[in-house]
Order: sequence, then structure tokens, then C-alpha cells
Amino acid sequence: MTDTSGNTSTCNTTVTVRDVTPPVFAPLQPNDVVEACDTLPAFVFPMVSDVCDQNVTLVADTLSTQDTSGYGLYNYLITLTYTATDDSGNSSTAVRFVSVLDTQAPVFSPDAPDTIIVYTDANALVCSDTALVDLTPFISDCATGDDLAVTNTAFPLGGADATGIYDLGTHDVYFIAEDVTGNLSVDTVTVIIRDGTAPVAVCINGVSAALQPSGSVTVTYAQFDNNSFDNCTVDDSLLLQIQRLDLDSLLAPSASVSFDCSDADGTTQHPIKLFVTDQAGNMSMCETYIVIQDNVFPTITSCPPNAVVQCTDDLSPATQGTATATDNCTVASIAFTDEFANGVDTICQVLTRTWQVFDQANNLTTCVQVLSIQDTIAPVFSQLPPDDTISCSEVLGAPLVLTATDNCTMDVPVTFVQDTIDIAAGLCGKVIIILYAVPGQQLMIATIQQRTAGILQ
Repeated sequence: MTDTSGNTSTCNTTVTVRDVTPPVFAPLQPNDVVEACDTLPAFVFPMVSDVCDQNVTLVADTLSTQDTSGYGLYNYLITLTYTATDDSGNSSTAVRFVSVLDTQAPVFSPDAPDTIIVYTDANALVCSDTALVDLTPFISDCATGDDLAVTNTAFPLGGADATGIYDLGTHDVYFIAEDVTGNLSVDTVTVIIRDGTAPVAVCINGVSAALQPSGSVTVTYAQFDNNSFDNCTVDDSLLLQIQRLDLDSLLAPSASVSFDCSDADGTTQHPIKLFVTDQAGNMSMCETYIVIQDNVFPTITSCPPNAVVQCTDDLSPATQGTATATDNCTVASIAFTDEFANGVDTICQVLTRTWQVFDQANNLTTCVQVLSIQDTIAPVFSQLPPDDTISCSEVLGAPLVLTATDNCTMDVPVTFVQDTIDIAAGLCGKVIIILYAVPGQQLMIATIQQRTAGILQ
């Protein structure tokens, strides 16, 4: 120490320099949140500085709360504790946290089917089929095994596999995937079971139908169907149609077909095809036939009237009248047959004329016309024998043989009756009467009176 006068004095002391300042951490990386199952970021030692020590010792300690299973396997905290110590033993610490969390729901792959269509077998007897619906290969998540639960609404116990028998129709099957953390996702698969089984068409083996009075007939599919059926579609919902196969230009199948007189010969088997379609559009067919009959008899619109005629009259239909008729189809012929019978009194004969009307199917309608033939003109003798007188002792000669003609009868029989009448006592008191008779009551009378015989007509 020196004063103002320049006087100096000295003394000695000991100074100890110590480092008591701990190292200083540069700002750490921010705390981090990492998705479970993602790769953890590399842990980088922080920068540390110290006022004295250029080579600070840095130690890192890692502590994790992760469990071996369950929720804690995917959700935990990692604590990074850094300790920096300088050569003087001064130390400082810094802490950084990394949170590992499972926030992502299970993922259904885009390749997973969204629609599965199954057709029933061609020969199926039931209206259902098996659909393979297994989404196991299409589900992924950080959680695995028992830590990932999958169920479905069709077969809940099947998990991600909803394979099973489904009824006909559309089924929306929901798959629910939930991990142990509670993350959940849903996927929908539409399962469509379609009817691939054709109906069974059953035809009646041959039918017949009769024309109506209009000359035509319309038949429907019901007349050919013999209880056709389907495995899925109820009978009332089946579409039944028929088609004629004998036309030059086939018409589209329809509910009915028509026939007319040209088809009604009663023997031709007109081929018919029956179409049976279910609600899925499956179709089957069978073939049969129909015979068209004409059972409508002709109608006689006018039958000639009965009449009384002379035997000399013209008996032909041109004079006595002709029957007329109509038919639902065609009148094939109008004919007649005549039958004669003996009459009574002035009716010498009765002509029964039966009119017969046939149609194209040989249906017959008849009517009867009666012609009463009368004879009002007596026969005429070919000669009139003169009256004669003979002696009572003479032998009476044989009667003359007479003939007669008639306007109606060709051969007129002539008969005679001889009778003797006593008009006085003795051999000569007699009259011989010869009576000639022919049809028509024309008489010839012969008489003998006393010794004479008078021949009278």
C-alpha cells in the first residue's frame, strides 16, 4: 500500500477461488405427444454450458409408465430427466415429457367389400343361401389380440366374420371395431341374397275349350297351369303368361289368348307355351295344347209352317217352304228327310218333313214340318154297267168286273157285295142288289124285283 508521500508497506493474504455456479441447460425440446405404435422420436441430449467447465458431465434418466397389456400398453408417459455436473460438483437438472397416446380408431381397409351378392343355387329348395362375409383381413389397429374387439350385427359371436345363412333380400351388416382405449369405428357391408332358382312350370296335359255364341273364345293361363310353384315367390305373386305357337307371327306372351271358328274343328291340338316368372325375373316354361270345340248348335230362324194340301199339289220345298238358320260359325248344310204315314178321314196321307241344319262342327238342329195330304175327289169308275131285268128262273150271271181311277191313288181296288132282298112271296119276289165300292164311297147297286132284276148304281 503506498501513501501520498510515497511510503509503501506490504502484507500477504490467501484468496481461494471456487466454482459454485451450476451448469446451465439450453432450452430443451418441447414436450411431445406421440401416437401409440408410432416410432418414438430419438432422444437428443440438450446443450449444456458452464462458466468454468468446458466438459460438463451429462446424464439422462428415462422413466416410462407403460404397462405390458391393456390400456396402459398404448397410453403412457415417458419422463426424460437430464442431470449436468461440472468439475466442481455443481449440478443442475432438466425434465422433458413424452406422452404416448392411442387416439386412432381401428381402420377398415378400402379393399374391404362393401357389397356381397349371392344367388341361390339353380336347384335350391329353400329361399336362402350362405354368404361369405369375413372382414378379419381388412381390419388393422395399433391394438391387437384381446385388446381389439370386433363384432357384427348379423352374427355377433362371429366377431369380424359374419359368414352365415341369409334369407332372400338385402341385409346391412354393421361391423364395430373398438380398441382397448375406446377408439371405435364402424363399417357396413350390404349382403344381397338374390333368387337364382327358376320356378317350376307345370302344365296340364291338354285342355279343351268351347266357342262362345259370339264365335270366339278367350282362354287364360289359369286353364293351363297345374300348380306351378317357386322356392321364393308365393304362388299369387308369380307372373303367368301363355303364348300360341301355331301362328305364323308369334305374339308376345300374355295373360290370355283367343281362338275363333277357324280353329274349332274339335281335333286339332293347338300348341300352347306357359311361361312362369318369379319376382326375381327367373323364368321357366312348359308346353301343352288345347283343342277348340264348337258346341253351339245352329239356330233355325224359320221353319216352314204346317199345311193341309191336296194330293195333286207340289210338295217340293220350293212350294211348301225351306228352313233358314244361323250359327255362331258357319251353317254347313240345310237338308230334309220325308216320311209318309197313313191319314184318317179325308187326310189320306201325312208327310212329316224333318229339316236338318248342320254347322261346320256337325252340330245338328232339327225342326219338323207336317203336310197333311187330303183327297176330296171320289174315284171314277171306268164304266157304269146298265140295269138289267131277268126271269126269275134264269141264272144270275157273274157280276161284271169294274175298274176305277182316282186323282190320288194309282191302283184303285173295286169290291162288290151281292145281297138278295125278299120283297114278295115266291121265287120271283126278290131283288138282287150288287154293291160295288171303291175308296171314296162311290157305289154300284143291282136289284131284282119279282121276275126282274134291276141293276142300279
